[in-house]
Amino acid sequence: MPSHGPENVSSTEVNSTAFDITWAALPERLAHGVVKMYEVRLVLKENCTSSQSELYSRFNTTTSNMVLSGLSICARYEVSVRGFTVVGPGPYSSPTVLQTFGE
Repeated sequence: MPSHGPENVSSTEVNSTAFDITWAALPERLAHGVVKMYEVRLVLKENCTSSQSELYSRFNTTTSNMVLSGLSICARYEVSVRGFTVVGPGPYSSPTVLQTFGE
């Protein structure tokens, strides 16, 4: 299982409710094997339109990028990524903040 989370997690705004998330693929030496899948965790931290507690979503991919779409307007999210090998998951990367604004 990986001993580190992916590095260089970054985001590029696609439109007001979508971001392209990219990260550096984990090398085999840090993953202690071949990475079979990445899990992207999206956490809603703050929403201008309602006062709700944190909401978590998880998405799986075999590539080192993912487009997250359908995000709430006027909200702040944190995105973290972790790799999975046949042995199991590694730790999450440091969170990256996404901020959506009103139209």
